[in-house]
Amino acid sequence: MHLDELQLRDVPMRHFVLEDDPTRIHIFQEYFASKGWTDAVFHDNVNDFMQALETFRDDAIPHEKRVGALLHLDHDLNGRVMVDPSSENCGSEVIRRMLEHDADHYMPMAIVIHSWNNVAALWMASALEPTKIPTVILPFQA
Repeated sequence: MHLDELQLRDVPMRHFVLEDDPTRIHIFQEYFASKGWTDAVFHDNVNDFMQALETFRDDAIPHEKRVGALLHLDHDLNGRVMVDPSSENCGSEVIRRMLEHDADHYMPMAIVIHSWNNVAALWMASALEPTKIPTVILPFQA
């Protein structure tokens, strides 16, 4: 499956990408530009990513002009591979922090898990099931 196959609502959205690989970031940027999605935010660590979501939620959303967030989550960061989902600076930590609040607190329209770490990706998607936020696992492909 490719990102094009997601059924995204036709409302304004900001893309938030958790990714540490410069090549992948460049490919995301090119893909987003080809779709006219120029409002993307990239972070390579959980703390900065979550701060960006908080700022977006608090500052950028007048109620009459609701904008959604599309989250693109890698799992393994800092150049590491097959990181345990219980680790702190990884995609699973984003999910844990989201679930500390009502996950809708961050206004995600959908979450795309693009990690090649199948165990962690499945954990992330399973943890999100009760939220009813559309979530898809799409291992990164160029």
